[in-house]
Amino acid sequence: ELFNDLAVKHVQLDSLSYLLTPGLYECGFYNEVQRQCQDIIKFHKHAARDAGDYSVKAYENGNYSKVVELCEFQSNNLAKSAQLAAAYADLSIVTLVMDKHSLVETS
Repeated sequence: ELFNDLAVKHVQLDSLSYLLTPGLYECGFYNEVQRQCQDIIKFHKHAARDAGDYSVKAYENGNYSKVVELCEFQSNNLAKSAQLAAAYADLSIVTLVMDKHSLVETS
């Protein structure tokens, strides 16, 4: 709840979520881990799409240096995000844990 009150969005979500995820695991807040991972993955998908759109706009407006800057930021920073890789891994793990718990509860 406190993390949500901070209204962390966009790049901050990618750079700060590593502080939250381990604590959520330790406390058993698997739904929150799942939501956090999905938010990170969604951010990266949108950022990749938006970088392309903004590059086209910059090119159309003759701002060629911004085209290069946007492409470099996308390929050098966002595409190589360790947090994105961790989000995919954590999402897989937490999905397995939640599925296991649901199977145990129904048995």
